[in-house]
Amino acid sequence: MIVPFSSLALAAIISSAQLALAISPAEIPSDIPVAQLIKTANIELAKGNGQDALTYFDVAITRDPQNYLTLFKRGAAYLSLGKSPQARKDFEKVLAMKPDFEGALIQRARLRARGGEWEEAEKDFLAAGKTDSQEVQELIEAQGAAMLAADAAEKGDWEECVQQAGIAIMVAGALADLRKTRSRCRFEQGQVAEGVSDLMHLLQISSGDPEPYLQISAMKFYALGEAAEGLTQIRKCLQSDPDSKACRKLMKREKQLDKSLKKVTQLMEKRQFVGATKLLVKTGEEPGLLQEVKDDFEHYTAEGLVHKKSPPGLYARLVDTTCQAYWEMNNLKKARPYCEEALQHNPTSLFGLLSKGKQQLEADDFEAAVNTLNEAEEYYPESRKVQNLLQEASTLLKRSKQKDYYKVLGVGRDADERDIKKAFRKLTLKFHPDKAAAQGITPEDAQKKMSAINEAYEVLSDRELKARFDRGDDPNDQSQQQGHPFQGSPFGGHGGSFHFQQGGGSFHLDSPEQFWLELEDILSAPCQTHEAIDNALRSYLAFTTNFKGEYLQSDYDIAKCSYKLLESAIFTGHKGYVRRQVVYALLQEDDAASLHLIAAILLHDGRSSEETLHMMQTEGIFPRLVELITQWDSKDDQLHRLLLDCMYEMSRIQRLTWEDLSAVNDSFVLSLFAITESLSSDVSDPYHYPVIRVLLVLNEQYMVQAAVASVARTDSSGRPVPALTNRVIKALSTHLSSWKTFGENLILLLNRESETSLQLLILKLLYLIFSNNSTSEYFYTNDLHVLTDVILRNLLDLPSEDDNMQALRHTYLRVLHMLLANSQFRLEGQDYKAPEIRQVLLVLSGEGGVHFAPADPTTIRLVNRCREVAWLKEQVESPSTENDLSPTITLSAVDGNIPNGNHRRIDSKRGAEGEGSKEIARRTLGMHLQDGGSALSVAAVAEHTEKPGIITPSRAHDGDDIGPKER
Repeated sequence: MIVPFSSLALAAIISSAQLALAISPAEIPSDIPVAQLIKTANIELAKGNGQDALTYFDVAITRDPQNYLTLFKRGAAYLSLGKSPQARKDFEKVLAMKPDFEGALIQRARLRARGGEWEEAEKDFLAAGKTDSQEVQELIEAQGAAMLAADAAEKGDWEECVQQAGIAIMVAGALADLRKTRSRCRFEQGQVAEGVSDLMHLLQISSGDPEPYLQISAMKFYALGEAAEGLTQIRKCLQSDPDSKACRKLMKREKQLDKSLKKVTQLMEKRQFVGATKLLVKTGEEPGLLQEVKDDFEHYTAEGLVHKKSPPGLYARLVDTTCQAYWEMNNLKKARPYCEEALQHNPTSLFGLLSKGKQQLEADDFEAAVNTLNEAEEYYPESRKVQNLLQEASTLLKRSKQKDYYKVLGVGRDADERDIKKAFRKLTLKFHPDKAAAQGITPEDAQKKMSAINEAYEVLSDRELKARFDRGDDPNDQSQQQGHPFQGSPFGGHGGSFHFQQGGGSFHLDSPEQFWLELEDILSAPCQTHEAIDNALRSYLAFTTNFKGEYLQSDYDIAKCSYKLLESAIFTGHKGYVRRQVVYALLQEDDAASLHLIAAILLHDGRSSEETLHMMQTEGIFPRLVELITQWDSKDDQLHRLLLDCMYEMSRIQRLTWEDLSAVNDSFVLSLFAITESLSSDVSDPYHYPVIRVLLVLNEQYMVQAAVASVARTDSSGRPVPALTNRVIKALSTHLSSWKTFGENLILLLNRESETSLQLLILKLLYLIFSNNSTSEYFYTNDLHVLTDVILRNLLDLPSEDDNMQALRHTYLRVLHMLLANSQFRLEGQDYKAPEIRQVLLVLSGEGGVHFAPADPTTIRLVNRCREVAWLKEQVESPSTENDLSPTITLSAVDGNIPNGNHRRIDSKRGAEGEGSKEIARRTLGMHLQDGGSALSVAAVAEHTEKPGIITPSRAHDGDDIGPKER
């Protein structure tokens, strides 16, 4: 076969182009056919080399300027590079040649819609025959929303303005006036970070005006306290307009302050607090950094660069730093005004709360001090400063409710041995019976007083007893030493106590072996009557809770203790009665040790028998769990996890009632999200797995309620009830930027999860996140990249020949469509791995090669829906012509298996010899992501036969598929 020289030249150009930055038109031989140029441009575009693709398209159009298909393809290439104006020009030229070309009409309509050209966009859609399409409906809705947003802004209805503008921006994201409107309304609502985000989008649309740069920089720097980001924005202002005096002036001021801020940070890190305070507060003629920042904030607010409703973020941070510096110097008097102001700006300020608690201690307001420091411990559980001061406050509070021996002797708590002895002698002389009468004191009163004085002196004069008293332990309080080891129990409702005796004394254990032997003795007692069962259960609970701190510290030990009961004759012979008694115990008990055992019994029994979980719901355990989880949040992590597991298990196998879900409020859900943002105390669970599972199953329950609400929206009494708000989605939408760690952990769990039902729960929450306007941009771009890789990998791993995995595959594809269409990927310039994703979708549809079984109709429909997403479709879809290429996958030298220069072209219709289409797609996708912690892949998960989550009983009970509905 004779190969034309021009083809060899083109091949050489392509090979050498990989080593160069970009090819130039002059390097392309003039005798290469136009068809070959177009073919090469398509290859470069599929490889992600958009600039080279444009060069080949330019040469092809120069040689054949009347080929409208080539113009259209170049327009699509421009779109892939984020060059909308150039793309629109090409589409205009195409329509000038062929006015009825559907592809060009649709692309121009979308570009017009993005710019808010409502009527023109609608004309193009109608001309393309899209009269009843979803895009036309969204366009009309967006136009109306834009008008409503403007009206709301004029009326000062800021919330309505933000909501309607958000709907319009989904379609007309490049309409500058719309972005300005929403930015203003967000600022008026006090949503500074969100308003700044709109201003940054505005700069992408039109960067000629320096005013947005000034506003963004000033509010980032002064209002949000993000000094580095503020400087970055003002530098962009100078890049846009190097002659701008306003930008230069603001940058000079911010750089000056930033230098001082960094110096304060360095001094604080080195614990040079005196030096830090000299920079922060007024010293001599220097006003101090605090005052400078305060003055600047007021100045720029008056100028309009900082919105009047913006918080003084930077100033508040410096006030808190000043409070900390003085506190660390133990200068509590100087710290106090700054710490009080710090709490005004931030009610959870660590040193603000410490200062408040210390001030309350000094005023002998011990109960208030304990409350303040308990609040501080909730926010800062690892702080030793909080723990130490709280311990001191608790001791003083306890002592204040007992006898105060210091007060009896009239000395201070810091009195030494000499002061105590001196006070004792003085008081004994005054109240001695022989002298008391002369002072008008009756013998009885004198005797009582002398008894109290002697008692106080006996304690305070003895070093060991005094130390005990200072720790809050009164040596003379018999109730603290003779306390009953086993108090009342809820079992049986008798209210009696159980006390072990051995040889006339209290019962003590010498080893763990003795503990387990004694426990077996308790559980081996004959129980033929309910009264005997109640006594045995009370004995079991009293014994285990009494020795919990010694022998039941780990989760394993608690589980072992639970199974001792569940495997005993007491339980196996009377399951129904014992279960109900344990359920009642959970409703009544408040002691932490008892709750540990009761919750563990219900959890392990419930995992073996759904009857227990159904009984828990019938008896009203769900609202009780909400109460207990709230009560023990941050107080006992082990108990908190156990209660969360109970909630998850009972919620995943049955539909909760409207009354049950009503017990969940915003505060409860927000507290769970807050936990996911903190460090886990459990080294085996760094991702707060129990918390995330509860949030997932709550979301599922809300979806179930929404699905059945139209059929029967009544309570247990048959009365109509209002619809329930999905508080999980509400928490994400109203505190979007606060719960980023939750999103990251969600991706990690999806990557490693081996339980099918939990995968479905995660996917359903992701579907709602991406289909909801207020949460669709929840994930950062980098997280979206990882999530996309995980979804695509799992889709490729699912066995195509297994019909049982179709539901999971369909759910993955529905989520993928929403992710591609509604997330930040839809923004210009966010075309992450577009060519590779298209090839994977091709494989999933069954068109990618003979190594992949034919896809079912639903899979094909869902895949096509993904391929219809604008930023994917715009780059590839055009009417087929003789110049169109068959879909191909080119493995470049980047792949370690292919020597440099020996590239292989994999035809999607034939597959590559020795490799399946799935593996080719996976390698082309460039995924380095490995399967998570477990060695199980999604294919292995598909073989599992365990009961799925809430999805199964929901279908069985209601006959409704509550999964995401197709649009």
